[in-house]
Amino acid sequence: SMGRNHIPYEGTRLVAICDADQLHINETLKLAGKDIKVFRDYRELLQQPEIDVVHIATPPHWHGLMAVEAARAGKDIWCEKPM
Repeated sequence: SMGRNHIPYEGTRLVAICDADQLHINETLKLAGKDIKVFRDYRELLQQPEIDVVHIATPPHWHGLMAVEAARAGKDIWCEKPM
């Protein structure tokens, strides 16, 4: 739910979301609109060339792994909390 708080940030464009929980996906789509790509596995999201930046707003134990993989995929990273 933390990532949903960042959807309206000025100067950004949300193109995709990723969550293992379908309820979280549904709530996010209500806020962001239906034209957003949806992923349930972050590794698939990282393969998308149109994604420049990933915002990691997961529970802290995922931050390090996701950030390393995002960096390897050439993405800029915004991590919600310290790693």
